[in-house]
Amino acid sequence: MKFKNLLKLLKAGFVVTILAILAGCAGDSYTINTGEVGRIMDSNGLSDEILTAKQGRLENCWESWGEVCEKMSVLSAAKATRSLNISRAFLPKSDIPLDDIQMDIQFMVLNDTSSMNYVWNNVRAKQHEMNSRIISISSDAIFDSLIKGPAASLTIDLLKDYDIDQVLGSVVEISEAARARINKSLREVGVAVTRVDFPNGLGNPPETVLLAKERLYAVKADKARELAEIEAQIEIEAKRQTFERTRADNNIEIWKKVIESKTGVTTEMYNWQQTAAMFADNGVPFALGIPLLPSK
Repeated sequence: MKFKNLLKLLKAGFVVTILAILAGCAGDSYTINTGEVGRIMDSNGLSDEILTAKQGRLENCWESWGEVCEKMSVLSAAKATRSLNISRAFLPKSDIPLDDIQMDIQFMVLNDTSSMNYVWNNVRAKQHEMNSRIISISSDAIFDSLIKGPAASLTIDLLKDYDIDQVLGSVVEISEAARARINKSLREVGVAVTRVDFPNGLGNPPETVLLAKERLYAVKADKARELAEIEAQIEIEAKRQTFERTRADNNIEIWKKVIESKTGVTTEMYNWQQTAAMFADNGVPFALGIPLLPSK
């Protein structure tokens, strides 16, 4: 009886061993997702063929028996966004520091063989937790190895070109300038920054600076209101004077028409007659030279 049980155990162990061997013969499976690229790596290095969005299996290999097995190296090439914190930058034009600058940087691996090769050769791959034959280069690894350091130092250097007023009021402009400057430094490393944001503004200037700015803005706002009131008063006065001139001109025209209708002479002649009569009433000689005669 004991012999039969032992035989059964031996048969079961044999079946398990065969199944394990068959599973090993099938090779390890891999998946390359959308936004990723992959290359087979063997003892000679990376293969030339770049694989995209597919599933497959690696060749059968007994790594546990000391055999050198090929591996699948997966590279994350899609757009990704990572955050970067700059603890302090200095603005020499305003002689003040900025603290706690938060940057959001969107980036991607450029879609050409040379760029991908650079990333594969210069960013350390990480072994898959469940399968030693799958290694990957993640977006985190790309950011930490190629972008994080240059982005921080270049942004700190860029801010030296701005004063505090520009920093507080030109965030979008500075974001674009930072993106351009970072990309200029990355053009040989196979990655590109597609967007830079400062979600909380460009850091925190000293509280005393903010209070001074608030007081200055308040003074400017008061001056702007006073100037607007003065300009409004000037406009009203100009319109009033225009109205008075128009009314006076209208009154003169009406007076002329009344005089002409009652006397039958022009207003100029009527005025001349009235002046001559006044001089006569007062016994004052009145010259009748050509220059004094009114035009007809």
